[in-house]
This record gives sequence, structure tokens and C-alpha cells, in this order.
Amino acid sequence: MMTRIVRRDEIFAVLGPFLRDMTTEEVAEEAQRRGIVVTPINTPADILVDEHLLQRGALCDAEVAPGVRASVPIGFVEFDGVRLGHRMRAPFVGEHDGQLSWDPLPTMPSSAPAPAGGPLAGMRVLDFGQGRSRRTVWPRLR
Repeated sequence: MMTRIVRRDEIFAVLGPFLRDMTTEEVAEEAQRRGIVVTPINTPADILVDEHLLQRGALCDAEVAPGVRASVPIGFVEFDGVRLGHRMRAPFVGEHDGQLSWDPLPTMPSSAPAPAGGPLAGMRVLDFGQGRSRRTVWPRLR
């Protein structure tokens, strides 16, 4: 991974002319066709019109401010038919004054034993993901 970051100018010089007239979707499709892992990084505007997310019901119309409605993500993950995302409107300024505390949460005594095993005990977990700390933008991608 570091080699790609350090040599990105060289990589862009080679791939730029090939990719510059392609949309992000076209780049991803071409990469998949060639067996290369490429994952598009959508902007918030892209997410709101993404056909896949719309078909999967991952967006809903919600009140985001008094009298203002907008399409918002309701969770990209679904467990047992329930999306884990937007549940209610944002609070009004001062709505929860006096209900919240900045006091530190109580901690467990250091002598308490750690839970044995954890939630995935006995399961084999394979992670094929790859994370990046910053976004790569190709010049003149539509």
C-alpha cells in the first residue's frame, strides 16, 4: 500500500490518460472486468441518488429541521429486517438542557475479570476489506 502512495504520481501518469474520460462507475466496472479491486467512494450527493441504495430501501424521507424534510440514510446494514440508522429528528437547540451530564462515566474496578471469549468466540472471521485514510481523486473524472 505504501508503495502506491509514494509512487502515486507515476501511477497517475500511466492511468490518468486511460481513466480521465470515464465515470467512477465505468472505472469500477472496467477494473472488475480485469480482476482489479476498485471501490468507488461516493459523495453524499452520489449516495442520495444511488440506484442500488434506493432499491434496497437504505434511504428515507425524514424531518431534519422544523418544517424541513430531506432524504437521509437509514443505515446501510440490515439485521433481522431492521436497518440500523436514522431513528428520530435532531434535537432542537437546548431541548435536552439539564438532561445530559459532562461528568465522566463510572468505570469498572480494575480487579473485574475481562469477559471470556467475546462476541465472536468460536467463530472464524475473515476480513477481505482494505481501508484507506484518504481519498484518491483522478483528474477530470466525471
